[in-house]
Amino acid sequence: MYRGLKTRHKFLKSIPSMSYDEPDMNIRFFPKELLKFLLCCIGLLIFLNSLALIGKLGFGHPTMMGFFELVNFDKEANIPTCYSAFVIFLCSMVLFVLGSHYWKETHKFKYHWVVLALLFLFLAFDEIMQIHERLVYIFRDIFNATGFFFFSWVIPALVLLPVLLLCYIKFLLDLPKETARLFLISGGVYVLGVVGLEMVSAKIYFNNTRVLLLEEPRNLMYETAVMLEESLEMLGMALFLFALLSFLEKKVGSINIILKD
Repeated sequence: MYRGLKTRHKFLKSIPSMSYDEPDMNIRFFPKELLKFLLCCIGLLIFLNSLALIGKLGFGHPTMMGFFELVNFDKEANIPTCYSAFVIFLCSMVLFVLGSHYWKETHKFKYHWVVLALLFLFLAFDEIMQIHERLVYIFRDIFNATGFFFFSWVIPALVLLPVLLLCYIKFLLDLPKETARLFLISGGVYVLGVVGLEMVSAKIYFNNTRVLLLEEPRNLMYETAVMLEESLEMLGMALFLFALLSFLEKKVGSINIILKD
């Protein structure tokens, strides 16, 4: 039993974003180290996706014995999707912690934190269930969407995003300058991917299916746009989680999860 505990000590110490202290299982998060770890994960996912694309488009192996479906950024319920959902879920949990803290203090922006937490919880759920993808057909019929708006869920998103930003201007101004700057940068990177590159992907897909009438619309240009889109989404979320944890660390001193028998 003692040797087993020592082994777990060494394993946790080997993880760059955590430390392990005796006698309780005290897991401490270091925001900068966690960011580095997440960036390595993103880099690995990009490499695996690129490898799958080379096998499919370069050597004519569309499935690669299931590997393509497992790592491709344009597929559902696979490794990249689970990674993204997990990071968004972590952001939601940190937002709930901050919301709870400010709620007890009856802070003027307590509702803003809770609404953000709920929004990110929905985004994590949507990442797995792909709810926004199901809305495409509805909005496409309503707006007769083509070209850049062919993936038509972006239309209501483009309306709601400025409204959300206006509602949170005072909230951002109340934050420390460094935190507000990181929030804006991470949000900008995420929106550039989730909306901006999504529109580029939509234009390519529309041209391939409705103009060029290609049998396989997911060509190299489309897959490259999707890879850039998903990469920016993952990068934006990693930066936002870093910003949240850094802000939380300043508020409470350190971030620890203590597990007791």
